[in-house]
Amino acid sequence: MADRLSGQADPLGSSPANASRDPGVENPRTPVSLHAATSRLRDPKRVLREWARDAAGSPPVAWRLFVRSLIQQYRHSSLGIVLAFAPVVLTALVFTFGRRSHLVAGEIGGVNSAFFGACGMLMGQAFLEAFNATRRLFAGNQALFRRQSLPVEGPLGAILLDLGFRYLIRLAVLALLMALFAVPPAVTLPLAAWGLVGLSLAGAGLGLLVAPPSALQQDINVFSSALPLILFTVTPVFMVPEPGSFLGAVHAANPLAWLFEGVRAAAYGAPGSLAAAAIGPLVALLMFVLGWFLCRIARPHVVERMLV
Repeated sequence: MADRLSGQADPLGSSPANASRDPGVENPRTPVSLHAATSRLRDPKRVLREWARDAAGSPPVAWRLFVRSLIQQYRHSSLGIVLAFAPVVLTALVFTFGRRSHLVAGEIGGVNSAFFGACGMLMGQAFLEAFNATRRLFAGNQALFRRQSLPVEGPLGAILLDLGFRYLIRLAVLALLMALFAVPPAVTLPLAAWGLVGLSLAGAGLGLLVAPPSALQQDINVFSSALPLILFTVTPVFMVPEPGSFLGAVHAANPLAWLFEGVRAAAYGAPGSLAAAAIGPLVALLMFVLGWFLCRIARPHVVERMLV
């Protein structure tokens, strides 16, 4: 494959008026990138240097993409941001009705079953939204990646801003649920907020790891459609299985279940490990960085395949 030089234009379509017409002349606003057939990993220092450069230059692009995404999501919605609260509210209503109809237990894990289910839905939603958002990093930004030499940091930063925005909403929902169901917060409540960050990071990291193959084939997309059912089965989202049962053994061996229980333990003193809420986000952060690195390395190949 022949080497080629390509300037990085403004990621949203504009280009500097004084940009050089010669692609081989470096412009301070449009740094030149060299793409070659040799492996980029042969020079680790250069890889890390380019990674740091792209990360440092991505915040303006990420912010503009985030604002554009918000406008697209809520411009034509009569309910607007209220939609972000809908899954948790509906879960609480279903469990409340089920309790009054004696279809579900009055208490689960020492608290009102409606509160338990709503909190589980809140945590499950944090994981699933992060996974699906980063899984579509390439597939959802094909137009940007095809048109210009855009690093992954811009769209990824916009995704993180959106997840941070939704995280703040979830904290408000959690506080509202604890007030409505009169659940006293534990002194370790800030640790629960940290554990909730870990759930988003775990979902985002897993999504980044599968983002390259997800953009090129449909197998991952098919699996993703079944992921909510799998998640709700192998983690304590809506119920706690019997300790000696098969499902109880699955929960006991599932690290994500440990994090769910750790967040609940830190929030209101439910059974669970506080260490899981403290350490889990650090492990999730490592997985996120690994997925980020994989997407950077895979970007030229994925973009080239998308052009075919």
